[in-house]
Amino acid sequence: MLATKQLPPQYAAWNRRQHSPAGRRGKSLAPRIGPRRRLLAYYLTPYGWQRNTDLRAFEYPWAFDNVCRLGTGLEVVEVGAGMSGFQFSLARAGHQVHSVDPGLAAKGRGWDVDPDLHRFLSEVYRAPVQLHPSTLADAGLADDSADVVVSVSAIEHFAPPDLAELAREARRILRPGGHLVLTIDLFLDLTPFTSRERNEYGVNVDVKALLDEMGATLVEGDPAEINGFPEFDPDRVQSELSRYFVGGGYPALSQCLVATLPDPH
Repeated sequence: MLATKQLPPQYAAWNRRQHSPAGRRGKSLAPRIGPRRRLLAYYLTPYGWQRNTDLRAFEYPWAFDNVCRLGTGLEVVEVGAGMSGFQFSLARAGHQVHSVDPGLAAKGRGWDVDPDLHRFLSEVYRAPVQLHPSTLADAGLADDSADVVVSVSAIEHFAPPDLAELAREARRILRPGGHLVLTIDLFLDLTPFTSRERNEYGVNVDVKALLDEMGATLVEGDPAEINGFPEFDPDRVQSELSRYFVGGGYPALSQCLVATLPDPH
Protein backbone atom coordinates (compact mmCIF):
# COMPACT_ATOMS: atom_id res chain seq x y z
CA MET A 1 0.00 0.00 0.00
CA LEU A 2 0.96 3.63 -0.31
CA ALA A 3 0.81 5.84 2.76
CA THR A 4 -2.36 7.92 2.67
CA LYS A 5 -2.73 11.62 3.25
CA GLN A 6 -5.49 10.91 5.79
CA LEU A 7 -3.64 9.68 8.88
CA PRO A 8 -5.60 6.99 10.76
CA PRO A 9 -6.65 8.27 14.23
CA GLN A 10 -4.69 5.51 15.99
CA TYR A 11 -1.53 6.59 14.16
CA ALA A 12 -2.01 10.21 15.21
CA ALA A 13 -2.51 9.05 18.82
CA TRP A 14 0.66 6.90 18.65
CA ASN A 15 2.64 9.88 17.35
CA ARG A 16 1.40 12.04 20.22
CA ARG A 17 2.40 9.45 22.82
CA GLN A 18 5.81 8.87 21.27
CA HIS A 19 6.47 12.51 20.26
CA SER A 20 7.03 11.10 16.78
CA PRO A 21 8.39 11.79 14.27
CA ALA A 22 10.49 14.80 15.35
CA GLY A 23 10.60 14.84 19.17
CA ARG A 24 9.98 17.98 21.16
CA ARG A 25 11.23 21.36 20.08
CA GLY A 26 14.61 22.33 21.45
CA LYS A 27 17.20 20.37 19.46
CA SER A 28 19.27 23.57 19.24
CA LEU A 29 19.99 23.20 22.97
CA ALA A 30 22.08 20.08 22.46
CA PRO A 31 25.17 21.75 20.92
CA ARG A 32 25.16 24.42 23.64
CA ILE A 33 24.80 22.27 26.73
CA GLY A 34 26.08 18.96 25.35
CA PRO A 35 23.99 16.08 24.03
CA ARG A 36 24.79 13.67 26.87
CA ARG A 37 22.60 15.32 29.47
CA ARG A 38 19.91 13.07 30.86
CA LEU A 39 17.33 15.78 31.44
CA LEU A 40 17.78 17.02 27.87
CA ALA A 41 17.47 13.47 26.54
CA TYR A 42 14.28 12.89 28.53
CA TYR A 43 12.87 16.16 27.25
CA LEU A 44 13.74 15.63 23.57
CA THR A 45 12.49 11.99 23.60
CA PRO A 46 14.00 9.24 21.38
CA TYR A 47 12.71 11.04 18.28
CA GLY A 48 14.67 14.21 18.91
CA TRP A 49 18.06 13.03 17.65
CA GLN A 50 17.67 12.60 13.90
CA ARG A 51 15.90 14.70 11.32
CA ASN A 52 12.98 12.91 9.72
CA THR A 53 10.73 13.59 6.78
CA ASP A 54 7.07 14.16 7.52
CA LEU A 55 6.28 10.79 5.88
CA ARG A 56 7.47 9.19 9.14
CA ALA A 57 4.20 10.36 10.75
CA PHE A 58 2.58 7.50 8.82
CA GLU A 59 5.50 5.10 8.51
CA TYR A 60 6.53 4.81 12.17
CA PRO A 61 3.13 3.90 13.64
CA TRP A 62 2.37 1.67 10.63
CA ALA A 63 5.65 -0.23 11.06
CA PHE A 64 5.29 -0.43 14.86
CA ASP A 65 1.78 -1.85 14.54
CA ASN A 66 2.85 -4.42 11.96
CA VAL A 67 5.86 -5.59 13.98
CA CYS A 68 3.96 -5.85 17.28
CA ARG A 69 1.03 -7.74 15.79
CA LEU A 70 3.48 -10.54 14.93
CA GLY A 71 4.09 -11.29 18.61
CA THR A 72 5.85 -10.21 21.80
CA GLY A 73 9.52 -10.40 22.71
CA LEU A 74 10.57 -10.79 19.09
CA GLU A 75 14.13 -10.74 17.78
CA VAL A 76 13.99 -7.69 15.51
CA VAL A 77 16.73 -6.43 13.19
CA GLU A 78 16.25 -2.87 11.98
CA VAL A 79 18.28 -2.04 8.88
CA GLY A 80 19.24 1.60 8.28
CA ALA A 81 17.91 2.92 11.60
CA GLY A 82 20.66 5.51 12.09
CA MET A 83 19.90 7.55 15.22
CA SER A 84 16.13 7.43 14.74
CA GLY A 85 13.76 6.91 17.65
CA PHE A 86 11.86 3.99 16.14
CA GLN A 87 14.42 1.38 17.25
CA PHE A 88 14.05 2.59 20.85
CA SER A 89 10.25 2.38 20.63
CA LEU A 90 10.55 -1.26 19.57
CA ALA A 91 12.94 -2.02 22.44
CA ARG A 92 10.70 -0.28 24.99
CA ALA A 93 7.85 -2.48 23.74
CA GLY A 94 9.83 -5.54 24.86
CA HIS A 95 11.45 -6.66 21.61
CA GLN A 96 15.12 -7.64 21.36
CA VAL A 97 16.40 -5.11 18.84
CA HIS A 98 19.54 -5.04 16.69
CA SER A 99 20.19 -1.84 14.76
CA VAL A 100 22.35 -2.32 11.66
CA ASP A 101 23.66 0.81 9.93
CA PRO A 102 27.13 1.56 8.49
CA GLY A 103 26.51 5.32 8.75
CA LEU A 104 28.69 7.47 6.54
CA ALA A 105 30.60 4.38 5.43
CA ALA A 106 27.59 3.31 3.33
CA LYS A 107 28.30 2.89 -0.38
CA GLY A 108 25.04 4.70 -1.17
CA ARG A 109 23.57 7.67 0.69
CA GLY A 110 24.47 7.50 4.39
CA TRP A 111 23.86 9.52 7.54
CA ASP A 112 26.03 9.85 10.62
CA VAL A 113 25.73 7.24 13.37
CA ASP A 114 27.38 8.02 16.72
CA PRO A 115 27.94 4.75 18.68
CA ASP A 116 28.72 6.57 21.95
CA LEU A 117 25.56 8.67 21.77
CA HIS A 118 23.58 5.61 20.75
CA ARG A 119 24.74 3.72 23.88
CA PHE A 120 23.87 6.74 26.03
CA LEU A 121 20.36 6.97 24.57
CA SER A 122 19.76 3.23 24.98
CA GLU A 123 20.64 3.57 28.65
CA VAL A 124 18.65 6.77 29.28
CA TYR A 125 15.49 5.47 27.60
CA ARG A 126 15.87 1.98 29.09
CA ALA A 127 15.67 0.69 25.56
CA PRO A 128 18.48 -1.83 25.06
CA VAL A 129 19.23 -1.68 21.35
CA GLN A 130 22.42 -3.38 20.16
CA LEU A 131 24.04 -1.22 17.50
CA HIS A 132 26.03 -2.80 14.68
CA PRO A 133 27.74 0.08 12.81
CA SER A 134 28.21 -2.04 9.70
CA THR A 135 26.39 -3.61 6.81
CA LEU A 136 24.21 -6.63 7.49
CA ALA A 137 26.89 -9.05 6.24
CA ASP A 138 29.42 -7.73 8.78
CA ALA A 139 27.01 -7.47 11.74
CA GLY A 140 27.82 -10.96 13.04
CA LEU A 141 24.18 -12.07 13.24
CA ALA A 142 23.63 -15.82 13.28
CA ASP A 143 21.68 -17.85 10.75
CA ASP A 144 17.95 -18.19 11.54
CA SER A 145 18.27 -15.79 14.48
CA ALA A 146 15.67 -13.10 13.68
CA ASP A 147 11.90 -13.08 13.69
CA VAL A 148 11.58 -9.78 11.84
CA VAL A 149 13.73 -7.60 9.61
CA VAL A 150 12.35 -4.07 9.54
CA SER A 151 13.49 -1.07 7.52
CA VAL A 152 11.85 2.34 7.42
CA SER A 153 12.58 4.16 4.15
CA ALA A 154 16.25 3.23 4.02
CA ILE A 155 16.85 0.64 1.30
CA GLU A 156 16.08 3.05 -1.55
CA HIS A 157 19.34 4.79 -0.57
CA PHE A 158 21.42 1.59 -0.92
CA ALA A 159 24.03 1.12 -3.61
CA PRO A 160 23.29 -1.95 -5.82
CA PRO A 161 25.87 -4.20 -4.07
CA ASP A 162 24.35 -3.37 -0.65
CA LEU A 163 20.84 -4.10 -1.92
CA ALA A 164 21.98 -7.50 -3.17
CA GLU A 165 23.67 -8.09 0.18
CA LEU A 166 20.46 -7.16 2.01
CA ALA A 167 18.49 -9.75 0.05
CA ARG A 168 21.05 -12.47 0.74
CA GLU A 169 21.61 -11.66 4.40
CA ALA A 170 17.96 -11.07 5.30
CA ARG A 171 17.14 -14.51 3.91
CA ARG A 172 20.02 -15.98 5.94
CA ILE A 173 19.25 -14.42 9.32
CA LEU A 174 15.45 -14.76 9.24
CA ARG A 175 13.93 -17.88 10.73
CA PRO A 176 11.59 -19.95 8.54
CA GLY A 177 8.30 -18.09 8.48
CA GLY A 178 10.07 -14.87 9.50
CA HIS A 179 8.79 -11.51 8.32
CA LEU A 180 10.00 -8.39 6.56
CA VAL A 181 8.28 -5.14 7.53
CA LEU A 182 9.35 -2.49 5.04
CA THR A 183 8.62 1.04 3.98
CA ILE A 184 10.35 2.13 0.78
CA ASP A 185 10.29 5.59 -0.77
CA LEU A 186 8.79 5.88 -4.24
CA PHE A 187 10.32 8.95 -5.90
CA LEU A 188 8.01 10.82 -8.26
CA ASP A 189 10.92 12.28 -10.26
CA LEU A 190 12.36 8.88 -11.28
CA THR A 191 11.40 5.96 -13.49
CA PRO A 192 8.70 4.65 -13.90
CA PHE A 193 7.27 8.18 -13.70
CA THR A 194 10.10 9.79 -15.72
CA SER A 195 13.12 8.62 -17.72
CA ARG A 196 15.54 9.52 -14.91
CA GLU A 197 17.03 6.49 -13.10
CA ARG A 198 18.61 8.01 -9.96
CA ASN A 199 18.48 11.18 -7.88
CA GLU A 200 20.66 12.43 -5.03
CA TYR A 201 18.80 10.15 -2.59
CA GLY A 202 18.70 6.90 -4.49
CA VAL A 203 16.53 4.87 -6.86
CA ASN A 204 13.05 3.44 -7.15
CA VAL A 205 13.64 -0.13 -6.03
CA ASP A 206 12.06 -2.98 -7.97
CA VAL A 207 10.36 -4.36 -4.88
CA LYS A 208 9.05 -7.55 -6.49
CA ALA A 209 12.54 -8.44 -7.74
CA LEU A 210 13.93 -7.82 -4.26
CA LEU A 211 11.32 -10.05 -2.61
CA ASP A 212 11.85 -12.73 -5.24
CA GLU A 213 15.59 -12.68 -4.55
CA MET A 214 14.85 -13.14 -0.85
CA GLY A 215 12.38 -15.93 -1.56
CA ALA A 216 9.73 -13.87 0.27
CA THR A 217 6.00 -13.62 -0.40
CA LEU A 218 3.99 -10.41 -0.07
CA VAL A 219 1.34 -10.80 2.65
CA GLU A 220 0.42 -7.18 3.40
CA GLY A 221 0.28 -4.45 0.77
CA ASP A 222 -1.40 -3.74 -2.55
CA PRO A 223 0.65 -4.94 -5.56
CA ALA A 224 -1.01 -2.18 -7.62
CA GLU A 225 0.76 0.34 -5.37
CA ILE A 226 4.19 -1.33 -5.12
CA ASN A 227 6.85 -0.73 -7.77
CA GLY A 228 7.92 -3.79 -9.74
CA PHE A 229 4.72 -5.82 -9.47
CA PRO A 230 2.88 -6.43 -12.77
CA GLU A 231 -0.21 -4.77 -11.28
CA PHE A 232 1.67 -1.52 -10.56
CA ASP A 233 0.39 1.30 -12.77
CA PRO A 234 2.30 4.61 -12.54
CA ASP A 235 -0.47 6.43 -14.42
CA ARG A 236 -3.01 5.30 -11.85
CA VAL A 237 -0.74 6.42 -8.99
CA GLN A 238 -0.25 9.84 -10.57
CA SER A 239 -3.97 10.21 -11.18
CA GLU A 240 -4.71 9.52 -7.49
CA LEU A 241 -1.97 11.62 -5.91
CA SER A 242 -4.55 13.59 -3.94
CA ARG A 243 -5.17 10.44 -1.83
CA TYR A 244 -1.54 9.84 -0.97
CA PHE A 245 0.90 11.30 1.54
CA VAL A 246 3.50 13.13 -0.59
CA GLY A 247 6.67 13.92 1.35
CA GLY A 248 7.08 17.60 2.03
CA GLY A 249 10.86 17.72 1.75
CA TYR A 250 11.08 15.78 -1.52
CA PRO A 251 8.44 14.47 -3.98
CA ALA A 252 8.15 10.91 -2.71
CA LEU A 253 5.46 8.48 -1.64
CA SER A 254 5.90 5.66 0.87
CA GLN A 255 5.32 2.03 -0.10
CA CYS A 256 4.37 -0.01 2.99
CA LEU A 257 4.48 -3.79 2.88
CA VAL A 258 4.92 -6.97 4.89
CA ALA A 259 6.43 -10.13 3.38
CA THR A 260 7.21 -13.55 4.82
CA LEU A 261 9.68 -16.34 4.18
CA PRO A 262 8.38 -19.85 3.61
CA ASP A 263 7.94 -22.08 6.66
CA PRO A 264 8.43 -25.75 5.76
CA HIS A 265 6.47 -26.75 8.84
